[in-house]
Amino acid sequence: MDRSWMNHKGVKDRQKPEYLAGFNEFLHFAFIGKSDGTMLKCPCLNCRLVLSQNRKNMQCHLLVYGIDPTYNPWVSHGESIQEIDNDKEGYIGEVSDNEKASTEHESTSPKLTYREKRRLEQAELRLKFPDRKRRGPARSKKYGPRMWNSNSKEKIKINFMDELCRVVGEKANEFIYDCSKWVQEYCPVDSWNWAKMDKVAKTRLYYKIRGKYDLPEKVAGADVTEALSFQCSMLYKHWRFRLKEQHFRNKSVADAISSRPNTIDVGPWTWLVCEYWNNEKQKHISKVNTKNKLKQTETPANGARSTARIFHDLINAPPTPTNSRT
Repeated sequence: MDRSWMNHKGVKDRQKPEYLAGFNEFLHFAFIGKSDGTMLKCPCLNCRLVLSQNRKNMQCHLLVYGIDPTYNPWVSHGESIQEIDNDKEGYIGEVSDNEKASTEHESTSPKLTYREKRRLEQAELRLKFPDRKRRGPARSKKYGPRMWNSNSKEKIKINFMDELCRVVGEKANEFIYDCSKWVQEYCPVDSWNWAKMDKVAKTRLYYKIRGKYDLPEKVAGADVTEALSFQCSMLYKHWRFRLKEQHFRNKSVADAISSRPNTIDVGPWTWLVCEYWNNEKQKHISKVNTKNKLKQTETPANGARSTARIFHDLINAPPTPTNSRT
């Protein structure tokens, strides 16, 4: 049995038909004769056969994190080593000289980071298609001009993906745009992190969101406020990151203070620059994060869609037909 699909490298590989067909075959084999609610050891790269999941959660984990490529045979799910040996063919074809040469070239050529690969790809595309259409408008231009009547009794229904506690569906982009705008309006920048954010500010923010959007009561068995808090914490983090890139990076402390945005008061901005960004611990964390980011060699395959939306579409797609094992 061909299990080359298990040797995946990032999100891009896990969206290919080979991986989708392979992991659906694994789920069919693991849960054959069992109910979908049965808890089995999960072979994803996060659980690594230590934690157990039901079928739906395991399906999500195998898409989000990927299957452990070293898990072969599937002994924790009823497969024996003898079954694997019977599936293997006795003859392995010889490798041609051309294949050897290409393999040696790949092993000796330096690996580019995803940023370097992205720059090269974009440069080639600009040369090949000088008149090609660029990306569409950003969220701020697309949803900003839309006015919503605050007195309207009809709210916009929002769906969450239980497995990732993220917003999905047709209104996901509009919801994220509004939450990002309201986070900047209600949440002060002088907070060490979201967990230490002023409770009054959080309450006002959640009240504003609930005023426009119809939210479910529960997400993944917990109150929807937890999923809402997680979503807003990410938006708060991204907002402060953008501020740092625009007003602090490669500048002196004095220049950073003087480049304060008009929407932020002097006191909170001074604290953010002097006490937070200029803190030695935060400098070290930022340096480590940048170093790790530059090591990445996989080009993000998400495009305009979030990871949650990609996997939500994959999970809800019609199942790939697989041949049942005898």
